[in-house]
Amino acid sequence: MNNRCMAAASSRTRTTITLDSDAYEIASHYAKANDMSLGKALSNLTREAVSMPRRSPVIRVMKDGLPSLPSRGIRITSELVKSILEEEFE
Repeated sequence: MNNRCMAAASSRTRTTITLDSDAYEIASHYAKANDMSLGKALSNLTREAVSMPRRSPVIRVMKDGLPSLPSRGIRITSELVKSILEEEFE
């Protein structure tokens, strides 16, 4: 019986967290819609997010056979490569 009580006590952890207002709104609406506490809602949403399959980036192959990777917001130019190489070998 002691093991069961200890396991039950250790399965719930109380903590204080700070949420962005949009995350709080989402969790709060989820909790109300599912008639559960905010803590239970956050636990469920966290588990759901972790268990979702991750999307692999779509890699297209160009006509020349080279892969075309998704944009990351920065254009890699020969000047950028040269400056990085110069910094690395200084």
